[in-house]
Amino acid sequence: MNTCRCANCIMPPHILRRLLDSKNAKIRQAALNTLLGTARLRGERSVRAATFAPVAPTNGRRTIFDARHSNDLTSAVLVRSEDGPPSSDGTVNRAYDGFGITSDFYK
Repeated sequence: MNTCRCANCIMPPHILRRLLDSKNAKIRQAALNTLLGTARLRGERSVRAATFAPVAPTNGRRTIFDARHSNDLTSAVLVRSEDGPPSSDGTVNRAYDGFGITSDFYK
């Protein structure tokens, strides 16, 4: 039986950069992989924000998009909006209702 002894935690970037100076090659590689992975995720977030920020509703209107099991948000399609009818997809309707409940909470 193989037991994983991995520790899952949040590691500040300044500590990861310091680990790049380690004498242990495995530690250096793990730190580098983590820094590169988080840089990629930050890049994806900024691209997504730039892609959808100009069209995001700013007046509290709910708009639900479906990316169809893809990470490519440019191909996402509108599946439910404030002016549209309920969707035949229950998950879409639950997301729409959940956003309404969250909006009401913050009001």
